[in-house]
Amino acid sequence: MERLIIHHWDTDGICSAAILLRNLDGEAKTVTPQIGNYFLTDGEINAYLSYDEIYIVDMALPESNIRQLAKNAKVTIFDHHIQKPIDGIYHINPVAHGTLQKDYPSATWVLKEHFDEEVELLVILGIIGDNEQKIKENKRFYEIVQEFCKKHSTEFDDLIKAVYLIDSNYKLGRKEEVERLPW
Repeated sequence: MERLIIHHWDTDGICSAAILLRNLDGEAKTVTPQIGNYFLTDGEINAYLSYDEIYIVDMALPESNIRQLAKNAKVTIFDHHIQKPIDGIYHINPVAHGTLQKDYPSATWVLKEHFDEEVELLVILGIIGDNEQKIKENKRFYEIVQEFCKKHSTEFDDLIKAVYLIDSNYKLGRKEEVERLPW
């Protein structure tokens, strides 16, 4: 069975893809759309039509892209952005189903809950990556981040630096590096 993970190029997307890879026993290829595109080109869609299972992680792709992919594959979406669920698509996005966005600050948190995982570095990096300093305004999740920092003898600013380093690949336009990072 051929599996593909299409993920966002930022820290949350990369860490989410890594969590998903771990739960798929590393049996998937990871790709990201052309950096800056929130859609798939016809060439990208054609390249992905041979996959049996396609996972879209932390990307609110257009419904038309998703429907094209779903013609030949089982498509599963893990996300936390405001979007409309699509009939026939396995859509794991509490926000799309009515939950408040503040309760799902990252796609890593959605995956953590879905796979019943612990709060660990990839989850925290996804939260910080999508929120940076603004996470301090979300009492529940800032406490989770602070608890993680205390438990692992690290500082909030060190996590911010880690996010900046991960994000530097997409900021430099290094698509191939972004696609390797989940591994």
